[in-house]
Amino acid sequence: MNNAKYISQAIAGAMEIMKDQPLTLNEFIDEVMRDYMDHEPGTYVPLGEMHNQWEENFNKGEFSSIICARGHLKTTWGLCVLAYYMHKQPNFRALYISATLEQAWDKLEQFEELCKRSWRLSNYLEKGDDRKVTIRKGAKRFNNGSRVHGASIGKALEGPHVHMIILDDVLQEFPNLTDEKVIHYVQRVVMPMRLPDSKMLLVGTQKRVGDITDWVSESSEWNVVRHPALLEDGTPRWPEYWNQERLDKEKETMGSRAFESEYMLNPLDPESAVIPYEVLQRCLDENLDMGLPDYTDDISVMMGVDLAVGMNSQNDETSYCIVAYNKRTEHRRLLYSWTGKVMAQGSGWLETQVLKIRELAKRFNPETIMIESNGYQRLVVHSASDLAGLPVEGHNTGREKHSHDVGIPGLALEFEKERYQIPWQKEIREASKPGPRKLTDGLSRLVYGKNGRLEGHTPDAVMALWMCELAIKNLNKKGLSFASWDYV
Repeated sequence: MNNAKYISQAIAGAMEIMKDQPLTLNEFIDEVMRDYMDHEPGTYVPLGEMHNQWEENFNKGEFSSIICARGHLKTTWGLCVLAYYMHKQPNFRALYISATLEQAWDKLEQFEELCKRSWRLSNYLEKGDDRKVTIRKGAKRFNNGSRVHGASIGKALEGPHVHMIILDDVLQEFPNLTDEKVIHYVQRVVMPMRLPDSKMLLVGTQKRVGDITDWVSESSEWNVVRHPALLEDGTPRWPEYWNQERLDKEKETMGSRAFESEYMLNPLDPESAVIPYEVLQRCLDENLDMGLPDYTDDISVMMGVDLAVGMNSQNDETSYCIVAYNKRTEHRRLLYSWTGKVMAQGSGWLETQVLKIRELAKRFNPETIMIESNGYQRLVVHSASDLAGLPVEGHNTGREKHSHDVGIPGLALEFEKERYQIPWQKEIREASKPGPRKLTDGLSRLVYGKNGRLEGHTPDAVMALWMCELAIKNLNKKGLSFASWDYV
């Protein structure tokens, strides 16, 4: 018994000594991330040479920026930088700013989880008689007095000035603010919140020419590293995690143009967009909410469904879209949009799909339910029709998807004529849950590749909307009357 007590004391003493041992920033980050991955099913991949360059860049001065390909740990690295300074310096104050408040809160939840899993940091979240700890979704406070608050671009910043500001993913695919306003906000609102000798870190992926990543790159005050996924010789920058095979597969899935934007930091050319940004923006109604329409004789409700490609699919998602179509004005109003994974396998996958379609049909009473019926998807089409008595039609997608007349590019004409209304209230556009944001993001990223064909994987939410559009076209065909003319 006494031996166990002495062993525990020795271990505790050794851990205290280890805590006092100085670590470089990346040594600390590597340790925290190893602790985190000990609780995950995946295998930890050590930091690469690129991350050492991030540390060197960060230590150069007051302003530093990491502009990097997606999936290369820039957010996690930034959170660990924050933890490093908060545990090292009592009463350290920081701001963590993202494009929306929900995004900032999500990042701070990740920060909390990193700290809880770290043997070095977990004690800082323990309360004591004279040690206050705050764990809210919008703020985290260590028991040494250090704290961080979440904030979003465009909102007022309150409270005392801070020792560090991290700007993480402050750009959106479909922004609420123009890039000029984002830059102005950072200059006039964010930067004055700094204390003397404070640090400011911007991490993200470039979205557009002239956005804030371009601004910091052109500024003499900022130390910037730009790290696309591939080096100049075409080899992976972080081969231990993103090897050539994995990058090639990602490029094949999303298309070369989207890959150039997300992984090579070359923003999409607006001229190659199927639906230009300005056109899509005009169809977003900030006063309109989701939900049931006012039913009249002119209104027909259509439901589109794009299912995951197989019963055990891990990568594809299921998407449901419901549109109210006015036969007199030809206007379409989005009533419902959801995209996500169906957590079921085998026969449960089939049953879950049918029940969800049935539930939505009961709520919205669609005239037609158009379901993409390739492969396993046919099972749902037949089951929904046979078991629930629903007005289901199947569509076997082929090359017509690329057609300007009946394919997805045909959506562009309807948006050009402003025949679509997409609810875009604040609660919708800033929500972190799947909904119209996934649809609008997908529409904004549709691009033409070679020979005028759509490039890359078409987003599932867009496929579901196209199913609605096919149902509308079928409805209009039924309503047409044809006459034959004989010419003499």
